[in-house]
Amino acid sequence: MGPERWPYKMSLRFRSLFRRKNVEQELNEELQFHIEQQIQNYTDKGLSSKEAHYMAMRSMGGVEQQKEKCRSMRRVNHIENLFKDISFSFRILRKNPGFTFVAIITLALGIGSNSAVFSVLNSVVLKPLPFKDPSRIVNIGEINPKADDTYPVFAPANYVDFEKQQNAFESVAAINTGGVTYTSNGENEDWDVLRVTEGYFQTLGVPPLAGRIFAAGDMPQNAPGTAILSYRLWQRKFGGDTGIIGKTITLGRRPTTIIGIMPEYFRAPLGTDFGDLWMPLSTDGPGWDERDARYVRVFGRLKAGITQARAQSEMDILASHFAELYPASNKGWSIKLSDVMEYVTGDVRPALLILFAAGCCVLLVASANVANLLLARANARKRELGIRAALGASRARLIRQVLVESVMLTLIGGALGAVLTALAIKTLQQLRPVHLPRVDELNLDWRVLLFALGASIVAGCFCGAISGWLSTRVDVGMALNDGGSRTSGGLRQARARSILIVAEISLSLMLLVSAGLLMHSFYRLTRQDPGFDSHNVFTAGIGAVGNSAEERGQFFQRLIERINTIPGIESASLATRPPLLYSGTVVFPISIKGQSTGNAASDRIMTTVDSATPDYFRTLRIPIKAGRGITEQDRIGARGVCVVNESLARRYFGSTEKALGHEIDITYLGGVISQEIVGVAGNVKRLSLTEVTEDPAIYLPEFQVPWFGGEIVARTKTNPAEYTKAIQQAVRDAGSDQNLYLPRPMDEAISRSVAQPRFYSELFGVFAGIAVVLACVGLYGVISYATGQRTQEIGIRVALGAKKIDIIRMIVGQGMILVIVGVILGIVGALGATKFLETLLYGVTTTDILSYFSVSLLLVIVAMFACYIPARRATKVDPITALRYE
Repeated sequence: MGPERWPYKMSLRFRSLFRRKNVEQELNEELQFHIEQQIQNYTDKGLSSKEAHYMAMRSMGGVEQQKEKCRSMRRVNHIENLFKDISFSFRILRKNPGFTFVAIITLALGIGSNSAVFSVLNSVVLKPLPFKDPSRIVNIGEINPKADDTYPVFAPANYVDFEKQQNAFESVAAINTGGVTYTSNGENEDWDVLRVTEGYFQTLGVPPLAGRIFAAGDMPQNAPGTAILSYRLWQRKFGGDTGIIGKTITLGRRPTTIIGIMPEYFRAPLGTDFGDLWMPLSTDGPGWDERDARYVRVFGRLKAGITQARAQSEMDILASHFAELYPASNKGWSIKLSDVMEYVTGDVRPALLILFAAGCCVLLVASANVANLLLARANARKRELGIRAALGASRARLIRQVLVESVMLTLIGGALGAVLTALAIKTLQQLRPVHLPRVDELNLDWRVLLFALGASIVAGCFCGAISGWLSTRVDVGMALNDGGSRTSGGLRQARARSILIVAEISLSLMLLVSAGLLMHSFYRLTRQDPGFDSHNVFTAGIGAVGNSAEERGQFFQRLIERINTIPGIESASLATRPPLLYSGTVVFPISIKGQSTGNAASDRIMTTVDSATPDYFRTLRIPIKAGRGITEQDRIGARGVCVVNESLARRYFGSTEKALGHEIDITYLGGVISQEIVGVAGNVKRLSLTEVTEDPAIYLPEFQVPWFGGEIVARTKTNPAEYTKAIQQAVRDAGSDQNLYLPRPMDEAISRSVAQPRFYSELFGVFAGIAVVLACVGLYGVISYATGQRTQEIGIRVALGAKKIDIIRMIVGQGMILVIVGVILGIVGALGATKFLETLLYGVTTTDILSYFSVSLLLVIVAMFACYIPARRATKVDPITALRYE
């Protein structure tokens, strides 16, 4: 093609596709012109007009043939044929609304469920964090694997030294979570606050939407109060008014100036949607000389050209240096770097991949079901396919037509599946599953839509390839005589449908077994004894009032006394961190006088330490195994005492009785306090019901060693939620204007503890339910079709005296053979696939016989019912009508 012809050719091809009538008219006119020219030539040679016309037409070799040659030279035939196939497919789908509806709904369920899980996987795992160059941001923390302390956080004083001595990071930042009370016009409102050091926003690389970020002058403890608002709080509380910047509000009884507003997409890299605003974290305040307690979360941005491996080498040197300088608190501790995405997603990533695999199984079941429907419809269209073949259509052309029909069907199903995905995303955002990070970032973005489109096309090709390959192998003569049902092609299609049903049953059983294992695990988990009674217990967080330990203790005493006077309150107490309410514990180093705790470096071990008021054990009904609990006499000035849990007593003293009377030294807030063991309490599950063993723990008297805040726990006679206002008033009467933090029944803590396994088991249950319904619908369709094909045979059997039960047994038996084969293959597949569920199970093995037996029985019963319906219908066949059936 010459360069001068290229624009003309492209223009012609474009017009042939989108202005076909005009191009065809031009072609007709051009051919007519050539015919007239030839006629004129023959007329000039002396032929009559009739002979000239005949010779001209003969020389052309056929007008229609010439038109086809011209059309083929445009090289758009395939596209034109595709448009024709699409148009024909739409007509076929409109002609069979029942088939179209069932197929589209089936595909929508399969593609929608798969796309919904992918949307979560995309938002949580695949989508980059909304920070500048997030690959350079790492989480930094101290860990001690030998002491089973692997949560990466820093001791405050170690962080201060680390920040000064490190050379691998462009910037580092520390972050602590907490709460603050906003006061305006006599009303209080509690806000979640993230306290951060100066380098926080530089480390994450996100500029403010308006205003500025923290500067060095904002960081000292005695600096004027400043805060940066989140976009959500700015919109909710201040109506999106940028005029709030520079204004002063009251936060925690302190005037605080709003200096900035962060963008809507900005989130803290914590894995949870936490924080209404940001405030400075001063490293020159109380507690920042502490090296024993570790609770500061740290992030850093690597310098350009510095790899994580190189930075880790520097961290190893720093950790060794800290251990040499401060062996009592740093011996055995190392500094670990981890990718910030890994820190955010935690253990959710493998669980989401497993759920995504389950969604793929549902899509496979749906695709197999639609392929079965297409095969059944193709058998009904064998006369049409025979006619097309007789008219010259090649097998490849027929297969392409079936593929186009299938893909059009799956694209429509995919579009509806995208709608279902959007609804699922909206539901997840409203439910906000616990422990699912970045849930607020869920949306139907281009990645999800592209995935749904790809899944639709792949499913369409899968269904169309199976149907097209089998249905287009037609014997033209038999098809035109309507005898194809008994041809080898019919037998091949019957075998293919049976294989697809077996595959559906197998995949459905694998999903059912997985769901059964998770549900059994969830049942076991919720039947665990947590070591305390959460029923009818009210809980709410509260901060201390007063600067000294004595003032804090007096405030808590007044508060508990007032709560105990509320009608309907059986008993009330306060503790630092009651079980299952927090994701972590407060730990301090301890040593036992007169004996070694087994630590070669020193005789100090990190142990959970709680402060609790009298009646704490009675309120939560934690049994006292030996000695006594905490009493009113255990106050400041009295002999230091403590209660230990059963694990500590048995581990270091051999029994609960032997622990009584021993003294424990606790490195507590920079000093060492000695406490005599006066009681041993039963073990409780502190962080999760999945805990197998309880770590050692110590309870200190709150009035003797007051903490800076705690959790109110009050046992009530009726619904705990009804006491919120009364307990809030008790706080006011005790001398504080702060609001209760997260007032709720303690049963919610139990529910929160099992929220993640409940989420997984419910989602697997939904997938398994969809798969079973689709498999049984497919089985019903196959048995119904096979029964219809055997109408004449059934009529003969009935005419020869066969009873209804015999007919039912024959047809149900035919279907149950497929079910049994599918169940056997499904069990084999489940034994391998469920190995990936081991980390999600509690108290149940992946070979749990009860789960396998129960779900297999359930599937067999449902499948038997699906077979029974067409079998029962077959018994109503009129023998005379059946014998005439052809």
